[in-house]
Amino acid sequence: MDEQSLSSELKALKEELAQQHRESAAALEQLSILQVLQNLTRTLSSELNLEPLLQMILASAVQVMGASAGSLLLPDKGIAGWVATNREPLIVDDVNRDDRHYRDIAQDYDFSTTSILCVPLIAKGQVIGVLQVLNKEPGKYFTPEDQEILTTFAAQSAVAIENARLYQSLREEHDRLIAVEEDVRRGLA
Repeated sequence: MDEQSLSSELKALKEELAQQHRESAAALEQLSILQVLQNLTRTLSSELNLEPLLQMILASAVQVMGASAGSLLLPDKGIAGWVATNREPLIVDDVNRDDRHYRDIAQDYDFSTTSILCVPLIAKGQVIGVLQVLNKEPGKYFTPEDQEILTTFAAQSAVAIENARLYQSLREEHDRLIAVEEDVRRGLA
């Protein structure tokens, strides 16, 4: 083997090693995100009060996706409305080029939106809401992997929301029965 062939082979090996390093780093980042997602899922399933649960879901989604903001809603307009209607996740890298973007919301809150990752919250076959994260970290875009992770998180969150709603309903029924029982006791006394 001559020196030029050896140099070419060494260069190819260096490039392959660099590519493997990048792939390894990406895999480690995905593993880290999945571990955070698993911990969050455990935490979400233990919260039975709806309002704190919704706040926790939104804050966690924004954190895990490295976004600057997010929302949890079921509007009839905009990208979130499209996602709710079509029951499909959606990545929009430049909202200014998308006719579905509802600009009035951003103006109402004085918030500049550039990119969106939006997924439906589906429980028992029904869309119960939409989870969206806004503006990936500067210089980055939401990826199909981000979409898969947020979709998984949304599925877990939808179950937690339904559990919290059931718990709230049971608590209200319990309180109603206690009130009726007290009325009956007062009537008998």
